[in-house]
Amino acid sequence: MRSVSPTLIRLLAMLQNEEAGKSPSRLSTELLLGLKSRYAQRLALDLLRDVMSMEGRLRREPGLEMLPRRFAREIERGKRFSSMAALEDWHDELSQQVQERITRQQLAAVIPDPPIPGARIETNSGWVEIQGFRTGGDLIKHAREQKHCMAWMLDGAVGGHFFLYEVESSFAPLHSLQICEADSGWRIRQLYGPKNHSPNGEVLAAVEDWLGRKEERLQREKKLQLVHDIFGGEVIDAYYEEPYIEMPEF
Repeated sequence: MRSVSPTLIRLLAMLQNEEAGKSPSRLSTELLLGLKSRYAQRLALDLLRDVMSMEGRLRREPGLEMLPRRFAREIERGKRFSSMAALEDWHDELSQQVQERITRQQLAAVIPDPPIPGARIETNSGWVEIQGFRTGGDLIKHAREQKHCMAWMLDGAVGGHFFLYEVESSFAPLHSLQICEADSGWRIRQLYGPKNHSPNGEVLAAVEDWLGRKEERLQREKKLQLVHDIFGGEVIDAYYEEPYIEMPEF
């Protein structure tokens, strides 16, 4: 029997109308109708997964009684979201709460060497440089500059559950990369620009090549070009979906 992700259950619960005949929520419309981009739907699931992880962490440490009353109440009852903007705002508020509770010990934590060494890759537009984080301080500084929640992943990175990298390039904003081990080797779990923006396509291609998945990428690009030729218009973010894997909640 296939297990169902708690993240998906919570998202579906938020999308479900509370009363028969009620108009669809804005979040429903954005995800299911208004947003043609699969990237946007994946981003919603990634944000919600991060929200649930950060809520769980704040429940354990420092504990709900040590949080501002509004935060504790929202976490305890399970906050609902009427739009992507509301989900993003709550994600950012939780991220700030987590970062404020980073300890000196966490800042000094040493992150294990990643399984794949960093590299500098030449591309058509310039270069892409991939480097793993060495300490908790490096990771937290990056998360603050990028305005996202990677800081909460510090304990998982120190424990070797996954590996995190900074991806710099000469032609695109700084990116953040998370890789996990799959049956077929190391694969991308998340790759986002600042504030969880979708990745630059050339940066994504360079990361895939670095992971030894160039042939997969070329086959996918060929398939997407065929779809484009048949249907015309833009193949909106379809390129983004297939290199990624799901990671179990932990």
